[in-house]
Amino acid sequence: MNPEFRVLVLEDNPGDLRLLREMVADAGEMRFRLSAVTRLMEALEVLDGEPYDLILADLNVPDSNGLDTFQSLHERAPDTPVILVTGNTDESTALAAVAHGAQDYLVKDGLDARALTRAMMYAVERNRVEQERRHLVAILEATTDVVWTISPDGQIRFLNQAGHATLGLRPGASIDQVNLMDHFAAWAARLVREEAIPSAIRDGVWLGETALLGPDSVEIPVSQIIIAHRSSSGRLLFLSTIARDIRERKKAEERLARLAHFDALTGLPNRDLFRDRLTQAMQRARRHDRLLALLFIDLDNFKDVNDTLGHSAGDQLLKEIGRRLEHCLRSQDSVARLGGDEFTVLIEDLASIEQLQVVLDKLLHELSVGVPLGGTEVFVTASIGATLYPIGDADTEALLKQADAAMYQAKSNGRNNYQFYSHELQIRIAQRLALANDLRRAVERGELMLEYQPQVDVVTGSVTCVEALVRWNHPRDGLISPAVFIPIAEQTGQIGAIGDWVLRAACRQCGQWRAAGLPKSRISVNVSARQFRLTNMVQVVRSALADARLEANALELEITEGLMMENLNAAEGVLRELKEMGVTLAVDDFGTGYSSLAYLKHLPLHCLKIDRSFVRDLPQDADSAAIARSILAMAHHLNLSVVAEGVETQEQYDFLVDEGCDAVQGFLFARPLSPSAVEELLRKGSVLR
Repeated sequence: MNPEFRVLVLEDNPGDLRLLREMVADAGEMRFRLSAVTRLMEALEVLDGEPYDLILADLNVPDSNGLDTFQSLHERAPDTPVILVTGNTDESTALAAVAHGAQDYLVKDGLDARALTRAMMYAVERNRVEQERRHLVAILEATTDVVWTISPDGQIRFLNQAGHATLGLRPGASIDQVNLMDHFAAWAARLVREEAIPSAIRDGVWLGETALLGPDSVEIPVSQIIIAHRSSSGRLLFLSTIARDIRERKKAEERLARLAHFDALTGLPNRDLFRDRLTQAMQRARRHDRLLALLFIDLDNFKDVNDTLGHSAGDQLLKEIGRRLEHCLRSQDSVARLGGDEFTVLIEDLASIEQLQVVLDKLLHELSVGVPLGGTEVFVTASIGATLYPIGDADTEALLKQADAAMYQAKSNGRNNYQFYSHELQIRIAQRLALANDLRRAVERGELMLEYQPQVDVVTGSVTCVEALVRWNHPRDGLISPAVFIPIAEQTGQIGAIGDWVLRAACRQCGQWRAAGLPKSRISVNVSARQFRLTNMVQVVRSALADARLEANALELEITEGLMMENLNAAEGVLRELKEMGVTLAVDDFGTGYSSLAYLKHLPLHCLKIDRSFVRDLPQDADSAAIARSILAMAHHLNLSVVAEGVETQEQYDFLVDEGCDAVQGFLFARPLSPSAVEELLRKGSVLR
């Protein structure tokens, strides 16, 4: 059903009013509802109470005439179209009214139904279009995006208020003389002129990023869309564009890019960005036939700082180290933090290895200078591995492995030094890798074996405990020292499986000795920090004892000081459970780690083992003697027994006995023995006889 249009008629002549009614009634499919008044004041009152779609008005009524009539109606209902119905004598006045906003005018003498209907329909439709236009303009004015339209010849036709503000134009200022290209950054103006507008005209739309110039000529990055509007025949009518300020988005993208490529703590490039820079640096070195040095830097004993001063102090130290590294290098060189306490350095355009050595010496010196942290001065050193390019045919990955290998060699050489990658080092690294692969299958192939070294009571001379020592009988290389393969097992995570095997095998052997009726002695097993941390130690011990049908008091576990200090609270809980089971607990290599009275006082320990480094120079060395006496006095004060390791001479033994040591272990009594040799020793009864 067609909509009904409400028409207000202002006409004081009854005949003319009747004629208008008849013509409207003959309007065909259009449905108009007329309301008629004879005076202007009546019309104004009606317009106050009800909206109308159209006003038909005679300019001359009893209470108003001429242009004043139209202006009064227009002021009262500015959004309602007005068609003037007037006589020949008022045609000039009607024309003036149209100039002031009237939709149209009709002369009464030539008026017919079709002309009236067309005029009314046109007025209503035109008013609807105008209303939509105003609504659209209101929307465009309300948006914060910059919106404008331009004619095919490039003249700007519309610019919203956001556009005025962004371009630095006064609100409401005329845009007739504005050249939009002057308000783009130079590069963006070229892009819009040469690519964006031609693409929009050709394809209908163009979308991309440009940049406008603000009032202070600062570039404002914008996301811009340009649309070509055409008539039904395809003729280009105008171009419209919307430009959205993307400064905040750009900042967010920059923040994300920084997070993706830079270390959050030090602000240095991270691993990903470093690899990109390394690849580019290698290309430049090849192109210009110059040397490039890659350095791997690892701080020595950084973990001690975190453990003693806390991670906040450790973070401050890392930031200071990063700052010092940058300070030591040239602007064309690059520093990155790979993670933890590992840094890398790229030194480009080297003339010689001697030049690199100067830089390395400077780095070692700068890094060794004390760093004030938390009211104290902390001293750290660094181990540096260096490799050169293009010496050899290394790619990016090979170069990284070379520098890493050289850094580990520097650590092996005592730390606080630098080492250059070499072919010999490559061979050692390859051998170590092969051993690590073979070690993964050593347990399942039955290649591991145990030897045992007795601990001797100094009073009775009897063997009170036997320490289990793991050996690797490699099918190709023969016996491999634990000093070689245990560190590999620690680093590769295989220590858990090996430690479990050692514990179970030692418990089984002890059970067999006891089942054979031999004098009872404990079996002692070393537990690594990684094994203690990664396994349920209480459950593992309980299972091993059950499998061997061995009482808990037959087992002694040797743990290190570092293991306990990694997490004192967690270690204390596990050790108390083990002690409650009846397991004996000893601290191995005492004096070489933290040597803190605090953990000795709190942890449920039974025994301390004096490290062989303090026994070696007894009794001649006064410092070693003083340390040994102190350990013995402290341990006995805490009701702990003491075992001295590495006793090889009678003089060492005599000194320890005189100072009250409880038991000794070393080559003076026995080297590591096979199970059968231990059996003979146990049958003998006293080792000292």
